[in-house]
Amino acid sequence: MSETINVQGGKRIVVPIRFTRAVTGMTKKDAPDVDDRGFVMGKRPWRWNKSESRSAQVGIMVGDEVRVKLLREDLSQNAKLYIVSDNPAACKVTDPPKGEKLDSQHDTFKIKGVSNKQKKNTRIQVHVGSADGPVIGELEPHVFARRRISVKPYLVRIDQKVGVTVSQGTEPLFSDEDIKKVIDEVRAIWRPCGVDFKILSTVKVNIVLRNKDTVTMPAGGSWAEEIKKVFDLQLKGKKRKTRKPYIFWYVINGFLDLSQPVGRQRDTAGIGFNLDFAKRLNTCPGIITRQSGIDFRTNTLLISHEIGHFFKLDHPHLKHADDPAKDSYSRRQLMYPILGLNAAHASPGLTNLPRLNDHGYGSQMMGTLILIKNLKKHNTDNETATVINTIQKKKWY
Repeated sequence: MSETINVQGGKRIVVPIRFTRAVTGMTKKDAPDVDDRGFVMGKRPWRWNKSESRSAQVGIMVGDEVRVKLLREDLSQNAKLYIVSDNPAACKVTDPPKGEKLDSQHDTFKIKGVSNKQKKNTRIQVHVGSADGPVIGELEPHVFARRRISVKPYLVRIDQKVGVTVSQGTEPLFSDEDIKKVIDEVRAIWRPCGVDFKILSTVKVNIVLRNKDTVTMPAGGSWAEEIKKVFDLQLKGKKRKTRKPYIFWYVINGFLDLSQPVGRQRDTAGIGFNLDFAKRLNTCPGIITRQSGIDFRTNTLLISHEIGHFFKLDHPHLKHADDPAKDSYSRRQLMYPILGLNAAHASPGLTNLPRLNDHGYGSQMMGTLILIKNLKKHNTDNETATVINTIQKKKWY
C-alpha cells in the first residue's frame, strides 16, 4: 500500500509500506501470516460488515496476542510511526503502548483479539509523525471465536496374511509425546481461523492386509479394500450415525503405491478422505500418514493440509500435484498440493518451478497461509469463511 504525503520542505513523496509475518521459517502461534493479496476485497461474509479499507488482512483468535511486522519499502528508518486501532473494543494494540512510536529497529507490533461480536469493522492504522498524523497504511484484523475440534490418533500395525500364516509388520514408532508435538504445531497453523484442536487418547491397533508394513494404493484410481479397512477402524461395528465429530488420524509404517514406478512406491506421505469422498467410497473420513521417512515438519504440514480438505477447502485454483498453480501466493498457502518446491527458478513463461524458492517458510518449503480475502477472480478464495461455515453447519463428519 502507498500514499502520497508531505514531508519536510514541502516535498511530496510516495511512501509504501507492507505487513508480513513477524517470523520466518516454521509457523509460530503468535505470528500469523498476513493475507496481503490485492486491495479490492470482493464479496465479504455478511457478518464481517462493510469496510472501505483496502488493506492486508490478518486472522486472530479471541484472547490471543499476536505479532505483525511492518515493512518500510522506501520509508526512512528515521520516520516516526504510530500504530493505532480505530476499534479497540474488537482488536487493540498492545505494543507499542498508546502514544509511543514503533521501535524502528524491529518494526514489529502486537495486537490482541478482544471480541468477535463488534458490529463496527476494525482497522489497525499506521500514522506518521504522531499518533494522530497522516495514515500511511492499514491492516484489517478479523477476530474469531475459538472452535475446538478433537483429533483421535491411531497407531496401526499392519500384518500380512500368507496362506494361513500371519507375519508381523512394523508398529509405528510414534509416542504420545510425538503426537502432542505434531498437534501443537497444527494448532499454531490453524489458530488464525479461530480453530483449535484437542488430542484424544491414542489407540494402538493391528490389522491384517496383503502387504506387510504397508497399505497398497493400486493404479487406475481403484482404491483397494486396504485403504477402506484402515478408515473403517473408527466404526467398530457401529452404525455411521453414531460417528463422533473427530478427525481420525491413522499412523502407519508406509504406503505401497502401485501407480508409481519401482523405487518411488513409498513416496506417498499420506492421504485424507473428507466426508464427501468417503461417502462415494462407502467408508469413513480420516487421515493416514506414514511414519517411514517422514520428518516432523512434513507430518505437521501434511495433517494441517488434510484438515483443510475436511473443512471443504480445495487446492489453489483447483490445480493439483500433477499441474500445481504457478503463482507465488499459491505456494504460500497451506492448501498448495506439493509439500516441497522444486529448486529451479522459473523462466519468464513459468515453464519450470518455482519463481521463488523461499516464501518465508524456508527454502523450497510451502507455507501455511489460510486465505481470508475473497478476490473476485480467485475461484478457491474465501478459505477462512468456508472453514467456519463448514464447522458451524457440522458438514465435515
